[in-house]
Amino acid sequence: MKRIAVIGGGASGLMAAIAAAEQGCSVTIFEKTDRLGRKIPATGNGRCNLSNLSLGQEPVTDEAYHGSAKTLFLPVFTGFDLEKTLDFFRSIGIPVRSEGERLYPYNLQAASVIDALRDRVERDPWIEIRLEQEVRGMQSSKGRWQVQTSAGKASFDAVILTAGGKAAPQLGTDGSGPKLAEATGLHVTSLSPALVKLQLGSPYCKRLSGLRLDACVKILWDGKVIRTCTDEIIFTDDGISGSAVFMVSQAATTLLEQRKQPMLELDLFPEMEAEDLFILIRQILDSVSWKPILEGLNGTLHKKLIPVLLKETDISKDRTSSSIKDGEIRTMIGFLKHWKMKIIGHGGFKNAQVTAGGIDGTEIGTDLQMKRFPGLYAAGEVIDIDGDCGGFNLQWAWSSGYIAGKNAAEQKG
Repeated sequence: MKRIAVIGGGASGLMAAIAAAEQGCSVTIFEKTDRLGRKIPATGNGRCNLSNLSLGQEPVTDEAYHGSAKTLFLPVFTGFDLEKTLDFFRSIGIPVRSEGERLYPYNLQAASVIDALRDRVERDPWIEIRLEQEVRGMQSSKGRWQVQTSAGKASFDAVILTAGGKAAPQLGTDGSGPKLAEATGLHVTSLSPALVKLQLGSPYCKRLSGLRLDACVKILWDGKVIRTCTDEIIFTDDGISGSAVFMVSQAATTLLEQRKQPMLELDLFPEMEAEDLFILIRQILDSVSWKPILEGLNGTLHKKLIPVLLKETDISKDRTSSSIKDGEIRTMIGFLKHWKMKIIGHGGFKNAQVTAGGIDGTEIGTDLQMKRFPGLYAAGEVIDIDGDCGGFNLQWAWSSGYIAGKNAAEQKG
């Protein structure tokens, strides 16, 4: 019987173990923490954003993915697509519901997903689970893989590395996976936080903290737009968070690591052209002409935002709405649709949802086997591919885990 080691008991590791066991292999999961799937309940704000409906529409593209291995997504996803993913979760008792294009367990509880996955592997007679055993090295010898753990050595026909990246180290993903890959001889690209809040060089963050609104967020460098996204933003005490920020954050963190100065630009009225916004504000101010401008804008802008707008456009808060000239309104609109701030930092790996970087895509075949190391496979976040916010990263974990497990099991010795 073929013996396969799965290093890492997260989303992709559990799927890899299940897929290999389904092919009749003996599978050993090595997990260095005391629980399987510790990071899964932290996804989707505790609701577990399993996947995204857009991946079920034709044509499927890899535009939601980034990194040197992004070209692996389509061939891997073709082998385990959205329909197969949803069928699998139904088979373990997890029906799915949608909110927009995002897919969640029907009860909106991430804990139920990990409970079902744990139950699936714990009941499988072909799967052995070794908790609190850290893999410290692996080496190919005479067609087999020797795995060195904190409890000793073990020999396997194939190894699947699913130990994650560096995001959320408090949940066990502390970068040991990429380090293990590098120690084995694989090229690993530099790691940076993705889907993470950004710190801004603005005096208004604390004043605006807690403010939520939809906006178009752009990352600029050298005057050029690098990434853009329109969705929810949330101001924090020292910067900005929210879905739109998460989508573009990796571009900013990469520039910061390169010692470049990225800028963030906000369009707080992405649904309106500048001229339409001018007409709206002019009409509103004329209709409440007797009110101070601070009150006159109350129905158009969030109350926290108005003092910031007036400060940045040098308009006294004591002026009446009727006294505001057309040119001053256009200055306001320039700020509301092109508010630029320096990005001075980010939330770090502790606050990041995923890792950008990992095993270089040139090292990996479409079967997820390492080209220079037969019998060594990888899946999930340890590979240099990261997805946008909205279920894309978990879909990569499910698909890549299953395909790596299936191919490792079917590999001819």
